[in-house]
Amino acid sequence: MQRLRALTWNHPRGYNALAAAAARPELAESGLAIAWDKQPLEGFESHPIADLCARYDLVVLDHPHVGEAMAGDCLQSLEAVFGDATVRTLEAESIGPSLRSYRFGDAHWALPLDAATQVMAARADLLDAPVPELWGEVVALSQRTGKVALSLAGPHAALSFLSIAAAFGEPPAEKEPDVLVSREAGRRVYELMLDLAGRSPRSVRDKNPIGILDHMAANDDVVLCPLVYGYVNYSAPERGHPIAFGNAPRRMPGGRPGSTLGGTGIGISRRCEITPALKQHLLWLMSRQAQVGFIPAHDGQPSRREAWHDQAVNARWGGFYESTADTLEQAYVRPRATTATSLSRARPRRFCDKPSRTGRRPMLCSIVCRPFMKATAQPAAKGRQMTDDVLYTVDGAIATITLNRPQKLNAVTPEMADAIVKAVKESNDSDSIRCVVLTGAGDRAFCAGSDIRELDTYETPWQFRNRPDYCDAFRALLKPTICAVNGYAFGGGLETAMSCDIRIASQNAQFAAPEIKLGWIGGGGMAAHLMHSIGASNAALMLMTGDPIPADKALAWGLVSEVVPQTDLLGRARAIAELIASRAPIAAETAKANLRAAVSMPIDKAIEYERDLQTICFATADAAEGRAAFREKRAPKFERR
Repeated sequence: MQRLRALTWNHPRGYNALAAAAARPELAESGLAIAWDKQPLEGFESHPIADLCARYDLVVLDHPHVGEAMAGDCLQSLEAVFGDATVRTLEAESIGPSLRSYRFGDAHWALPLDAATQVMAARADLLDAPVPELWGEVVALSQRTGKVALSLAGPHAALSFLSIAAAFGEPPAEKEPDVLVSREAGRRVYELMLDLAGRSPRSVRDKNPIGILDHMAANDDVVLCPLVYGYVNYSAPERGHPIAFGNAPRRMPGGRPGSTLGGTGIGISRRCEITPALKQHLLWLMSRQAQVGFIPAHDGQPSRREAWHDQAVNARWGGFYESTADTLEQAYVRPRATTATSLSRARPRRFCDKPSRTGRRPMLCSIVCRPFMKATAQPAAKGRQMTDDVLYTVDGAIATITLNRPQKLNAVTPEMADAIVKAVKESNDSDSIRCVVLTGAGDRAFCAGSDIRELDTYETPWQFRNRPDYCDAFRALLKPTICAVNGYAFGGGLETAMSCDIRIASQNAQFAAPEIKLGWIGGGGMAAHLMHSIGASNAALMLMTGDPIPADKALAWGLVSEVVPQTDLLGRARAIAELIASRAPIAAETAKANLRAAVSMPIDKAIEYERDLQTICFATADAAEGRAAFREKRAPKFERR
């Protein structure tokens, strides 16, 4: 009999279904026993995931902790346990980003047992008008009744800030990972929250979502909470008043319901032995039988899309699922880097103060939103503007170079080329930087190449020939490089992307070598890179017609590694960069040098060169650390030695 220890949270939604599933006779007959312990949600915040995984085989966790778990190397990926095909099927069957939120680096790290997000909760029996759908209507109801509550305790003020920003058209940190929101958007969201908080009933100001819903079910002083994590149990309670749940508010009709994804997943720790019985049980929890029938019947909140639209499930739970499914499908996913949990751990001392003698509410020095707004004043914690049109930021071990001329499709001027060369040099000179991400501002273009109007400023062809070449600059980077291609990658933009090691494209990306339409050809490595990337025939088609190819064809031809939605592009590039940065830096840079050399070497010479490089890496202190960490079953600590 295989006996596993498992840990979940102590609400009926988090425990009852798992405990009931572990008690099924079929599980014991398969030779598997699972003992589920439980602790408060706050316990997961205060105990490092690596510590929990060292003590338990299965751990229920929230997706923002995935980056922390990856840093501690304490989970087994779903791909390793179940295979890529099964994971793709699970993602297609899961509602919204409930499985995708557990993707970090190149794999998924938890099964989405439970799907949840912030939705609107109302005492429909107390409302004198239809349930609001827009933020303007929420404000009007608050002004009229004084009975609209904001969820502000613990991390929930920060989470509401993120959600409202998403509803207002600026999902935090999606376009620029180092910038939460623009100063203008941050101020607009802050003022809205401050206005609502001033009238929020004091009876619930210090309560978490469960406390707010408990209070609403038992009291009449709160008629609406516009953003609160949905708990299906309150829609058809055993006691108290039922609560009606609906989609989170939108800024305008037809807009996005702004909401920050919650929910929990089952992570499989490194200490857990994978057996056929365990795999069968975990996949059963994701199956239609369990998700549509068993889990809702045992107080759980399923993650399978089919369950959220099932008529019987909705009839049992007052239409909770159907009424909030649109919000979950479009839920905003918080960053999942190793520091991302700080967003959810932020604790403002107070959100609303009494009005001052002048009648104004004082600005709050401890408000969680103000540090966020302050952070947007600069592109990143470290770094600077090389020029107004080239941004260079450093966050931990990752540098990001952003071509910042979106009004001109990020076309590169001579001044921008000089700035790129400087940014590359800073990255090469820094021992702490382990990976570089390159992207373009805006969503229309990564880079349209050189600014054509600037080319007439060169007095002779020879002067043009000897100009600073930004493609050469990226090829000179010793550190691994990732190019996040958003929109057009034309001419020099395509050459620059191909000068990077890894290319990730958004679904709206297009790639072209259009120089032939203007009477010349590319000179930044266009033909050589295309030849090696997509083959002679495809390269000839692009070079000799100048016509663009879409992202899906670029993926099929091997020009890019992945195609992702526009909203996921920088997050995905950042996730790959985080993964590379966690590896031994000398080995990563040597692997890059090896790949570049292999392109031009005969196969026997390339293999000989590779063995020489392997020997050099093997002799490093980092390699010794990697072997020691493997023996001791811990995460290695690489120090570039």
